[in-house]
Parts: sequence; C-alpha cells; structure tokens
Amino acid sequence: MEFLKPNLINTTSSIVVDNNTITSGYVLDRDLTFQYVTEGRDDDSTSATMTLNFDETTTLNRMAIMGHNLKAYTVYYNGNTATTLSLTSGPTVASDYSSNSETSQYLQFNDINCTSVSIQLKSIIEADNEKALGYVMLSEQKLDFSRIPPANGYRPRITPDQVVHKLADGGTRIHTTGKKFSVQIKYKNLDETFTNSLRDLYDEYSSVIYVAFGTATAWDKILHDVVWPGKFEFLRYSDNAVEAGRTGSIDLRET
Repeated sequence: MEFLKPNLINTTSSIVVDNNTITSGYVLDRDLTFQYVTEGRDDDSTSATMTLNFDETTTLNRMAIMGHNLKAYTVYYNGNTATTLSLTSGPTVASDYSSNSETSQYLQFNDINCTSVSIQLKSIIEADNEKALGYVMLSEQKLDFSRIPPANGYRPRITPDQVVHKLADGGTRIHTTGKKFSVQIKYKNLDETFTNSLRDLYDEYSSVIYVAFGTATAWDKILHDVVWPGKFEFLRYSDNAVEAGRTGSIDLRET
C-alpha cells in the first residue's frame, strides 16, 4: 500500500499516437469503460505506439496500465526502444511482455529520469480485435506504508450516487448517476517516523494517488486519486507508555 504523486500525465496535449488520435484522451479517464482503441491494427502483424511526453525531465518509478487487451507490448522511455523499465516486482525484470494475460497491471520500477514514456502495442490476448488501452498512470512514490493494516482495520468501499424511486405498486427503481471510492484505514502502535510522514502528507491538503496491493498479476485495481478530509487522529498514544506508538484512522475519498 502506498501514496503516489498525482498522475504526471494530465492533459491530452501530452499524448502522441500513430493511429486513431481521436480516442487517445481516454487513457486519462479512470472509468475503464472508456478506452483508446486502434483503427485497422486488428492483427498481430501490425502495431501502434503511444508516447506520453513531459515538459521537462521527470522522475518516475510507478506506472499503471488498466483496462487493456495486450498480450505483447513494450514500455520504453526517451524514445529508445531498447531502454525499458527495470521492474522491481512481477513476473519479468523488464517492461517487455510477450505472453501477458493480465488486463490491468501495476508496474514498480527503479527511478528513471525521462522526458517521455512510450507504449508499443504489439499483439492482443484475443486475436482479431483492435488493440485497446484504458487508464494509464505515470507517477512517483510519495509514501510507502510501513506495514499492512489488520483486516478489521481496512474498509474499502464503492459508494454510488443514486436517486431511489418508490413506485405506486410498491416496487423500487434506482437511477445511479455515479460512484466513488473511499477507504478507512485504522492503525495502532504506529512509530513516530511513519506518524510524522502521515502528518506531512495530511498537511499538504492536496490530492494524492492511493494504491492498495499493486502488482503486475492478479491486481484488484484499487488505484484512485483521493483526498484526506476531516481530522488528523494520530496524536493519541496506543497505550499508557509513549513507546506503544500512536493510534488513529485514515479516511480517504476519491476526488
């Protein structure tokens, strides 16, 4: 579990594709029903490339590629196809996949300093379909959780925005206008180092990306831009001794 900087790709002018530019902006939308989809690249003999550009040299060590259908693809940076990401977890040590079967992946890698990141879309999981990409995120880690919270202290949820209609015959109809992620994370016995890091994050009063258990395989896709409203609770001690550490909860809400 970790906090990241907001997505460092946040405008369509940063995105360059060599095929079907009209749908390229969908990779900025966290709603995976929207996708960048190629046109006329529906066989494995053709590829497409998307390049994400930065205005200045930028440090990165995290990437999410969500809602895609890619079996073979390569992620490289600074325009050099041989310069792939050095992954620090997952089934491969480099961001060059040839037999992938996952549709959403969270890539953790050693720091790179770059002006662009490119995704070469080579082949797809199910043959004879166009290549597709959902949400793409590039970022840098801000804070790694010092430990995983207990199961009874971790409460993620999806809350819909709904209008509930009561019908004359006693039936019910629901109109859902949207839905948002939120999570409550409770801790006891936090050490001073992590407590101070949480306070620094809280005092920024700005959005961050929250990622839970990110992995390149079997990921549950919990990655959201969130804020931390309300109070900071980690001023209480967990027991009568200072050495017992701090107690409190983190309440995060999707922006």
